[in-house]
Amino acid sequence: MNATKMTDKQTAVEWLIDNWIKFNDIDIELDDFANLRPLLKQAKEMEKQQIIDACNLQRNDYRGMPTYNKSGEQYYNETFNPKPK
Repeated sequence: MNATKMTDKQTAVEWLIDNWIKFNDIDIELDDFANLRPLLKQAKEMEKQQIIDACNLQRNDYRGMPTYNKSGEQYYNETFNPKPK
């Protein structure tokens, strides 16, 4: 299997979903996929929150001095949800 590389603007969960769809030629019942969709959405939300929390934790160094001037939410949106130019 040749999985695609993860892009800079793609989260790990998004990469997994893309590759799962691309490389799994298994028969999945429509009802089963419908049941899986909420879990995938929840996984993406959980990953988003982890990225935001990690960024917020790194806003100050060990002395409490600011090292990053953006909120985790702002970083996530600029990195993974860029506005079209």
